[in-house]
Amino acid sequence: MVKNNRLLLYLRSNLNIGIATTAAALIILSFLFAPTYGPGTLALTAAAYLVVTVLLLFSRKGAAEIVGEEEEDRGKALKEKIAHYAELRERLAVLRLGDEEVRKALEYFLLASGEYLAACRELSSRSPAADAEIEKVLDVCQIFLGESDESSSEKRYAVQDGGEFRDCRQRTVDAIMASAAVVKKRTDTDLRGLTRGEKMEIIEEMGDKE
Repeated sequence: MVKNNRLLLYLRSNLNIGIATTAAALIILSFLFAPTYGPGTLALTAAAYLVVTVLLLFSRKGAAEIVGEEEEDRGKALKEKIAHYAELRERLAVLRLGDEEVRKALEYFLLASGEYLAACRELSSRSPAADAEIEKVLDVCQIFLGESDESSSEKRYAVQDGGEFRDCRQRTVDAIMASAAVVKKRTDTDLRGLTRGEKMEIIEEMGDKE
């Protein structure tokens, strides 16, 4: 499987495409301008292409092309992941929660998650833990909206909810704020390597030495 992957990665590389294009052009030209030698040119060129492919596949140049293709795949997958979580964040941004306290908590989370996604794009990296918090907050907000709708119906028909909505509201706020704290921490530790507090300590130590 690994060898097959290496071969496929090499075959789609710019180096192989260039060699294959040159070989194909040589064959086409031979059939156009020297049709008598066309079949022989075809066989010779095909054999030469196979030999060159095998040699390059196990050479430093071929390895470099394969690594480049792997990096391109990883970069594409990373961009798709970042775009996915940015889309989830946009879904959070358009929610109408109808509660001031919950709305402010969500605004704070949107600020933290926005900084996180910006750092992801800037540093070409991501934190699975922070991504999970974005999904979590979306689930929490959907639960809150469901409870809010139910509470509104209970009020409309004079049904007592026993304070369940108030409890849900506080739990929602607490969950959102906790997720925001995780995202901010992961942005610093997983992406930037140091927390702001650690960076400040380094700056202070450098100032003391001067």
